[in-house]
Order: sequence, then structure tokens, then C-alpha cells
Amino acid sequence: MLISWLKTQAYAFASAVRFLSVIPLPQLPGEKERDWRQDLISSLFFYPTVGLLLGFIFVLLAEGLQGIFQPALLAVILLTVWICLSGALHLDGLADCADACVGGLGSSEKTLMIMKDPACGPVGVSAIVVVLLLKFSALQELVSSGLPNIYLLLPPLLGRYSIVLMRLTTPYVREGGIGEDVFKLSPVRPLIIQSLIVLISIIYFFPGVFVGLFSLLALVFFFVRRACISRLTGCTGDVLGALVELIEVATLVALCLYF
Repeated sequence: MLISWLKTQAYAFASAVRFLSVIPLPQLPGEKERDWRQDLISSLFFYPTVGLLLGFIFVLLAEGLQGIFQPALLAVILLTVWICLSGALHLDGLADCADACVGGLGSSEKTLMIMKDPACGPVGVSAIVVVLLLKFSALQELVSSGLPNIYLLLPPLLGRYSIVLMRLTTPYVREGGIGEDVFKLSPVRPLIIQSLIVLISIIYFFPGVFVGLFSLLALVFFFVRRACISRLTGCTGDVLGALVELIEVATLVALCLYF
């Protein structure tokens, strides 16, 4: 029973890694015969873990290159790896949301239609540029301020943690597709327990920044959730991507205020 449960969790974790990143993960034994949709539904539990994995990569990269490159170049390298590892997945959601927010003209139907359009308009491009500039500037300031590199764990972790919080508090409005299944069928109780574990861990390991950090993140989360509830009565995959990007930026800015 325990071995079977561990295998199921391993499949779900592998699914989360492949969905949220481009990290090359080999196929696990027996995975080919499984229903990949069920593994993807169960993978939501491991989204913060994937964020933690990405954070460790950034920490190791910063530790290895900090004495070699100047802060500006190191910030560019970190940001480039950041984008590449995520496959620009969340930036795409940010651009779609920015275009839809302006072009939707208050209509939920038109907003959803624009989000589904793969083309990126000028508002979406502008949103990506602004977010990347904020990330670059914050990273440059942080690596030149003597910030312990371990704090680079927080932005990707909290960004993907916010998806779990959205699942627990907000309905999913786009019908059809795997996104709806993940939100509606993923078990709630494990996500609540996991959310508490993440919260307690951050309080324990990063007590000095906890209050200010979570105050700012709560404001960002509240704003995004209220906006999508007001316009769409719920969230979509694009909204979740935009939320991840905004939470990451807010985390980096909050750390700059501390250091």
C-alpha cells in the first residue's frame, strides 16, 4: 500500500515538473501505461515543490557565479535561466491577461475570447517588458546588496504556491480542458495541509521578512482575485500565469525593501 502510494506521488511530481518547467525528466517505470490526465490532476499538490526546485537552481547558480560576474550581468543570467526553465509559460498568461483586461471592455465573453487568442497585442508586450524590467532591476539590486542567496528560493516558491491558494478560494470558469479538471478534481484537504506547511516553513526559516513579505503578497493576491471575480466570476489558466508573475515580482520588490 505504501509503495503504491509513493509511486502515485512520484508520478504526480513528475507531471508537475514537466507541466511547469522544461527540466528534462525521464519517464518513470510504468508511467507510460498510466492515465496522464489523472497524474496531472494530482500534480497540483506539488506545484510549490516545483517552485522550490527552481529556486534551488537559482541559488546554486548565484552562488557559483557571484564572484565571477558583475551584478548587472549576473542578474541577466539569472533572469534568462528563470525564463528558460519555466518555458515562458507564465509570461504568456500575463500577456493574454493584459490584452484581455484592456480589450475585453468589461465583457466576460470578450475577455475570455481574447485570452484564448494566441496572438500577443501591444498591451501584452508592454506588460511582459515591464515585468521583466522589474525582475531584472530587483535581481541586480539584491545580488549587489549582499542578500544571502538562499532568499532566491522565495519568488518561485511563492509564485506557484499562489496557484494552490487560488484553487482553494476561486472557481475555474473556462469550461473544458485539463485546467478545469485540475481545479475541480484535485483533492482539497491535502492542499490545505500543504498550504499550512509552506506557511509555517517560511515563518520558521525566513522570520525576518515574513510580515512585510506576506502583507505585500496578500495585497497582490487580493487584487488579482478580485479583478478576475469581478470580470469573469472566476479564474483561468492565463489568470494563474499572470498571478505567478506578479507574485514573483512582488516578492523580489519586497526583498529589495528589506535589503
